Amino acid sequence: MRYRKKKRVNQIAKKKYANSKYRGTVARIPKPLLLKPKSVCQKLVYYNTFHMVPGLNSLNGTQQNCFFKLCLNSPWPFIYGWNAHAINNGRNLNPNTPIFSLASSQQPDANTTAMPGLKDGYNLFHQYQNGVVVGSKVTISAQPTGRNNSETAEQSGVLYAIKHAKADFGLDDTSTIADVQKLPFRQMKRVAGPSGGLGSDLSFYERNTGAKIVVKHSTKKFNNIQSLRDNERFQFHQATAANPYGLTASDSDFLTVGVLPSLMNFQSGATIEQRKAPDLKISLRIEQTILFTEPLENLGEGTGNYSLPWDARKYGGIGYTMSRLAGLRM
Repeated sequence: MRYRKKKRVNQIAKKKYANSKYRGTVARIPKPLLLKPKSVCQKLVYYNTFHMVPGLNSLNGTQQNCFFKLCLNSPWPFIYGWNAHAINNGRNLNPNTPIFSLASSQQPDANTTAMPGLKDGYNLFHQYQNGVVVGSKVTISAQPTGRNNSETAEQSGVLYAIKHAKADFGLDDTSTIADVQKLPFRQMKRVAGPSGGLGSDLSFYERNTGAKIVVKHSTKKFNNIQSLRDNERFQFHQATAANPYGLTASDSDFLTVGVLPSLMNFQSGATIEQRKAPDLKISLRIEQTILFTEPLENLGEGTGNYSLPWDARKYGGIGYTMSRLAGLRM
């Protein structure tokens, strides 16, 4: 078989022909660069402080449960009636920053308290159609605030936090510590304030015992599902004609935070007395990681084809980032 030598193309001539004046001009349109990601995560943090005053029942003088509820997988954490069991019959709950809960339909309105950063800053709520709370972390810190001699005698109390899948799960005003101890997904810590009347040992009356509870919640693990991206019942949505301020997820997870007396039957001498739990300063911090999906293309809803800034630490610090940018220009 005869060997045929491969024909060599004159690259110089080919290049010369390509730049020839006889070649027609080809119009080239710059390819658009996609900056807006298809999905993005954001971390939001809410903080508030409350003065919780449990109190005995103003009707019959008996012990009562004092608690409030939060939604763990919603950027609007305060549901309708969130403090219904903390502001009547001798109980009180005063927040430092006013709170506006969801409407009776459990949907937000113009004034509903939302996680800071949801509708300001980058305003991802109006850039993406859907959102889902991937995980949340709630930190509750309680410190007794003391009392005066005219108040009802106190005893040590129990600060508790309980996760549950339904808004109404069994606890009410008359629930006791025995009822709380039966529930799953609970955390309990002892709190104690000043006791008794005046005495010579003032250090005893000023000795307070605070408590701290940290609740971590994974929507995926708690509900035993494989993917949050493909499960619409856990997603909240952008504004619609029927709900112009947003639409909450159809399936919610809840957290109840409360305080009640440690002893159901407090014995003083030969008699049984009704004594309430101590007054508390409650510090509440809610952290949420939210995944936003389905970017909006409507110019009237989104904010255009804009990218989100990256944290310089992600690529080894600002010096590393700038050196990489300088290398790309070479």
